[in-house]
Amino acid sequence: MSVLSKILNKNPKILVIGDLMLDRYIFGETTRISPEAPVPVVKFSNEKFMLGGCGNVVRNLDNLGVKTSIISAIGNDVAGEKILDELHNRNISISGIVQIPTICTTEKMRILSNEQQIVRVDWDANQFDLKYLKKLMSSFPEKIKEHDGILISDYGKGFCKTEMLNEIIKTSNLLKVPVFIDPKGTNWEKYRNTD
Repeated sequence: MSVLSKILNKNPKILVIGDLMLDRYIFGETTRISPEAPVPVVKFSNEKFMLGGCGNVVRNLDNLGVKTSIISAIGNDVAGEKILDELHNRNISISGIVQIPTICTTEKMRILSNEQQIVRVDWDANQFDLKYLKKLMSSFPEKIKEHDGILISDYGKGFCKTEMLNEIIKTSNLLKVPVFIDPKGTNWEKYRNTD
């Protein structure tokens, strides 16, 4: 039986670490082309916010009934507050999230009309100064000890820095807590010694 199978057979507590994003969907209807440029005019009808990035992993685990915690960073902005609201609505602890005033929260806004995606607008938080992450790093041993498994969900937005992952993996190995990777990019060296 695999390590993952053993964990999932025992009502696990999983710690998700990675790039947290806000997925925003704007829905509307198009009946005309703009007089300003050859683009459709979308008449707004409603919008929806969802956890994205590693937040999507948290949401999926939560939907499966898995007790889930998260370690990540967001900006001190409206998108960041929406993420905190979404986590709060699911009763997921936000104690492992740091708000960094020097970044914007990663947000992906999709505008859809007549069931067709018209455009996507991205705001990327890719400048995570390590000094803001030191507080999180000091809490790793305590947080890892409380969980049956770690899932690192790297979306390549900069949160999963090599120094931080080294600390997580080293601590998890010492505490014999398995670490699983949802990787991004070509630098797989930073994932060494995981399960």
